[in-house]
Amino acid sequence: MKRDALLTSLHPAFFRNCPAEVTVLSACKEIPSGSAFLPGDPVHLADAAERFDRIFLHTDPYPASGKVRGTEAFSCYVTDYLASLERQFNTEFLFLPSCSRSAAQNGRSFTSVQLYLQSCAITGRKAASEYAAWLETASCNTIRTEVDCSRFIISAFGIPLIKMRHAGVPGEAGEGLYRITGGMLAGEGSTPGYFHFLCERKKGIVYTALTSFTPALLRPLYRMTQAPLHEAVMKRYVQRASWKSR
Repeated sequence: MKRDALLTSLHPAFFRNCPAEVTVLSACKEIPSGSAFLPGDPVHLADAAERFDRIFLHTDPYPASGKVRGTEAFSCYVTDYLASLERQFNTEFLFLPSCSRSAAQNGRSFTSVQLYLQSCAITGRKAASEYAAWLETASCNTIRTEVDCSRFIISAFGIPLIKMRHAGVPGEAGEGLYRITGGMLAGEGSTPGYFHFLCERKKGIVYTALTSFTPALLRPLYRMTQAPLHEAVMKRYVQRASWKSR
């Protein structure tokens, strides 16, 4: 039998008739002692994804996260992040009618979204620079990066793997936005690919995302090689960034 949970922003009293095999996780802070309180943050949501096989969402994914919940620019990151949790923990998220979900991408393009918490405010471009520096260190300098006000290039042994140009607006939440323009690993697609560092500074939430990326490799080969490598690298970086911010 699947281990099921219901995530809601309502008081647990509304769900007294909920089947006994379904655990109610309430993001409402005013709940009686002994009830399961799930804070509206990504770390606890990932913990829930690891504990349960199926989670019904009766709320926006992060009820207590303010701007992330209510701003259209962030909604795609929230739903894509849930999709990444589904893959990572083999958990099924079922959105009840009050919620919407982003459509799956078609064709040859891919999207990968991660997020981490920062203990202090950080800008998107600063986050991109920190990631670039970490990538060089973690690869023992076999990977080299160039990041400035206009470009972001990732190279190996002098060969550009991914070439990007800055596409964000300085001072805005999405200033850490880079459009993919070429490189050995990038193919040509109908939709431009982007590498994002999107920060909600007040809450200390940073989303990193590779969206609408069209690889140079054929789809099956990409899924077996480059895609899992990218996910592993980003997972390691997120673990490091989360640990560093404690």
